[in-house]
Amino acid sequence: FPKEEFDFCPGIYPLQCTPARMEGPIYATIRKLDVTEGIAAVEDVHVWKHAGGDIYGIARVHCVPSADSEAVRKSVRIAFERVGVSFPVIEVIQSDRAVAQRLVVS
Repeated sequence: FPKEEFDFCPGIYPLQCTPARMEGPIYATIRKLDVTEGIAAVEDVHVWKHAGGDIYGIARVHCVPSADSEAVRKSVRIAFERVGVSFPVIEVIQSDRAVAQRLVVS
């Protein structure tokens, strides 16, 4: 997009999309994480290539109440880094809702 199109709203820039070469590995990673012990669901995953070439990613992870949320965050971060996400941001939600959601999804 030409910069002129966004001059009316300073600070707003269009995000780039997920690099095509990463779509398969990202989907495979989500499927693996979705069946990992302690993780009830992985949702709202967004991965994009920034203008400088770095790959950014965000994800929301629901984990069961008994799970160690920091261990879950670390394992998800490592999984995303393995497929090339340079800067993963992981939100971990720990609640009873995650248990109910896991039962519905399974």
